[in-house]
Amino acid sequence: MELKNLGKCYTLNSENNFVHKKDKKLSRILVDFINIVLDCFAQNYNIDIHSIYLRGSCLDRDVIDEDTFDIDLIIVHGDKSVQSNIWLNKQFHSEIIFKMEELHGFSVLPDIDIQYKEIFLSRMDIRFYSMKIWGKEDLSLSTISHDTITKYLNKLYDGQFNYCISKVKQAKKELYSITVRVSIKVFYRTFGLKVLVDNGILTRSVYHCHNALLKKYLNYSEELVSILDLFLNVESYSEQEILNTLEILKSVIKGIYYGKPTPYIVKVCYK
Repeated sequence: MELKNLGKCYTLNSENNFVHKKDKKLSRILVDFINIVLDCFAQNYNIDIHSIYLRGSCLDRDVIDEDTFDIDLIIVHGDKSVQSNIWLNKQFHSEIIFKMEELHGFSVLPDIDIQYKEIFLSRMDIRFYSMKIWGKEDLSLSTISHDTITKYLNKLYDGQFNYCISKVKQAKKELYSITVRVSIKVFYRTFGLKVLVDNGILTRSVYHCHNALLKKYLNYSEELVSILDLFLNVESYSEQEILNTLEILKSVIKGIYYGKPTPYIVKVCYK
């Protein structure tokens, strides 16, 4: 698999703001896939929905096809008994994928985030990327200033570092392709995004985050290429190869965060 230039980039306007115009009409196939996911949610979760949001490549590209990796939905609710973030249980994925393929001949991975309303309100970046597709009250953001998003990301930086490390540990423990890819996505969208925002670009695109890191951290270029290859081709890796590359990922995360190479990455040349 090759890395494709997917995902929308937002650049600053004359007022130093990022603007997301959310007036898109969803395709018939995308609407069908969303309804399959929501039917599954309604059948298996007793949670009253406040609003539903679409984000990711399905929204950015205005299309869903065989090049689409997943469908990103956020189901927002106000149930105080379920205040922590949860995701649609993996046990329902095969049922959803079967119905997608039965209806349109292909499928995408359902990536469904179920969020308590107050948690969603606290996620400024996610609210900006997301477009409401159901519900009366729209909690998304259409405009955000460069200063505001920079301060927001800086405030989250330490916590995101710990989150990155925890995701790598989870991936090493489970060795599922989806958790491996998630750990790498979190890495790119933490450190790559920070570089991009500093340069006046806002995006969650792995393509742009990867290239931004390559440009800034030339000393990690070999490791970044290895990390990206695992992201794209994890199914072809042996368990030991996955573990080895995840260890490299952990070392790069620490190296960038602490601002210096880690012992794992230091290379010794023999004469």
